[in-house]
Amino acid sequence: MEQDNNTEYSSKLKNSLPFYGVIYIFVLIAIITAGYTYFKNIDFIAMNSKDLLPKQLDSAQAFMLDIAMKKGITSPPVDVYKLSVSTPELVAKGKGLFETTCSPCHGPEGKGDGPAGANLNPKPRNFHELSGWTNGPNFESMYITLQEGITNRGMASYANIPPEDRIAIINFLRTLNPNYPAVKQENLKALDDAYSLSKGVKQPNQIPVKDAIKKVLGDDAGRDSLIMKIDLNISSNTTDAGAVLFKSKVRDRVKAVNFLADNLKWNDNKNDLVKLIMSDPYVAGFKTEIMNLSDDEWNQLYTYLKGVFSTIKV
Repeated sequence: MEQDNNTEYSSKLKNSLPFYGVIYIFVLIAIITAGYTYFKNIDFIAMNSKDLLPKQLDSAQAFMLDIAMKKGITSPPVDVYKLSVSTPELVAKGKGLFETTCSPCHGPEGKGDGPAGANLNPKPRNFHELSGWTNGPNFESMYITLQEGITNRGMASYANIPPEDRIAIINFLRTLNPNYPAVKQENLKALDDAYSLSKGVKQPNQIPVKDAIKKVLGDDAGRDSLIMKIDLNISSNTTDAGAVLFKSKVRDRVKAVNFLADNLKWNDNKNDLVKLIMSDPYVAGFKTEIMNLSDDEWNQLYTYLKGVFSTIKV
């Protein structure tokens, strides 16, 4: 009887082997397919993880940094694939934008030797060199830098200018060295997906969290009064060279005063004031031409502002 059972079990086991064999082959094919797909797309995966996804915070101090105040814009749809192909018209447009927007820091020839960058540490990027880039010299990396800025290196965000203008600037910069990396279609797709370039984006106004909290709590009436006093002091001063210089370089005086009042650490020394304003003059309420100030003019401006803000404590 026992022998009959063993014979029956052996027979069932033998009959089931083809079934398990099929399962084994299926699992093996699935593993090979997954591995092939991963390695085929490793560049795309690496780019997403390095450039497009939020970067890890380096320190607790970074966690404490607040978002900048930005005016919202509406970006029309942009064909990044078409605009990534360099043309004489795009390069000429980018060159003009570079001269008015970037050359004060990066120099007229893009060598990082602009007068407004003399006080910056580290020095502004030399676009003739392809090593040492924070985000990399790839087309998509340059766009990300213009979009996001590099706060800890003094590079301002230029999210306030239209995407096609930023791409035109990139086209011009890529003419400064023939060895810039080739543009990859898969990376352009990732860029398009990340910033919805082909769909167009409406970016809302953005205010620092600390300002939003004050407004929610409704306790900024006293602060507004102090800001008005500072603004009145500046607007009525027609004799101090620092006041005259300040008024000639602001595009929105109240906004600039608020910006300086919200970031009073600049009061410690002139270089902090320079870095603060140069990080994004437009957002700070200043004209971009403030980047052309000489060292003596920065000293003049700093001395005046330090006096005004220390007289009226915020």
